[in-house]
Amino acid sequence: MLFKKKTDVDWLTQGNEVGGGNKYEEAIKCYDKAIENNPNYADAWLTKGNTLVLLEKYTDAIKCYDKVNVIDPNYSDAWFNKGVVFAKLGKYEEAIKCYESVIAIDPNYSDVWLTNGNVLAKLGKYEEAIKCYDKAIENNPGNPSAWFNKSNSLVDLGKYDEAIKCYDKAIGIDPNDAYAWKNKGNVLSTLNKNEEAIKCYDKAIENYPDYADAWFNKGNALATLNKHNEAIKCYDKAISIDPNYSNVWITNGNTLIKLGKHEDAVKYYDKAIEKNPNDISVWLNQGNSFVDLGKYEEAIKCYDKALGIDPNNATTWFSNGNIFSKLGRYEDAIICYDKVIGITPNFAPAWFNKGNALAKLGKYDVACINKGTAFDKLGKHEDAIKYYDKANKINQEFS
Repeated sequence: MLFKKKTDVDWLTQGNEVGGGNKYEEAIKCYDKAIENNPNYADAWLTKGNTLVLLEKYTDAIKCYDKVNVIDPNYSDAWFNKGVVFAKLGKYEEAIKCYESVIAIDPNYSDVWLTNGNVLAKLGKYEEAIKCYDKAIENNPGNPSAWFNKSNSLVDLGKYDEAIKCYDKAIGIDPNDAYAWKNKGNVLSTLNKNEEAIKCYDKAIENYPDYADAWFNKGNALATLNKHNEAIKCYDKAISIDPNYSNVWITNGNTLIKLGKHEDAVKYYDKAIEKNPNDISVWLNQGNSFVDLGKYEEAIKCYDKALGIDPNNATTWFSNGNIFSKLGRYEDAIICYDKVIGITPNFAPAWFNKGNALAKLGKYDVACINKGTAFDKLGKHEDAIKYYDKANKINQEFS
């Protein structure tokens, strides 16, 4: 009995069947057989490339798409898929060149305008991205993704009213789009329309109950409205969904501080530190909480941790200086205030507090000079002169 030899088309078909069962390595062997039979079989090279993408072998996939482009320079699918791979690899400029090749071949190619817009947005080229989204909308006005992504670029340009209109278009097409509801809420919150923002977050949560960002942002809107207890409930919900959401732990701690619950706040900051120990803000806030609790030594440890992350953070040096002053460690306080002044010479409180510390050490002439400098920095020149005069008088008395 004679068996018919498999053709390149047969191997391609078999590869597609095998690949459909997620047996990608076996599928590639079939595509290789097809290519062995017909080295110029563009469809086989393309499908092999697509399968390599599924295996996350992106460099090999690009080589396959390159082969297709040599065989048929007008094969738009190869250009498009290669662009997608470049975008996955963060090679956005190369991706754009591929998408532009697709557009030159077929300006109505599905999704190319949208995808090109997304890459341009990643590069911060929002005006160009919006032009692409407009083209995508022109080709398919019912595509909610084009409206949604256009909205996001408008937000990045600070065009909030236009962004809201586009989010409304996306929501009109897909009323269950939790992301569009959430992002619209973010814009309304930015515009200080927090009541309206909360309604949007509620819609997002209605469609996606485990949307941690929506719960978090709803909490922020409630906190802005001074509804701190309600905000905390939202933050706790976000944490229950995503316990690794470090910003929620920090923000919840900050809200508890506003309610005077410093001990509880410390626990939340501890969790935030556990999740992200390199976040300077949480160390600073933790230190501030310990100050409010009168636990100054613990506060100093937190500020030292913050300074280990950013030695040029003037706020932390200033806070540390204030604690040293409270503890009567004036020499240490002066060192901290000098650090602040070195970083931000026009920060008047550092000059003033340094003056107070110097006075405590009996260095009254220098103290007056520092206080005078503080008033100078504040533009209160007459007050400054009074302190400079005091310094001169002290010097004359001891000269």
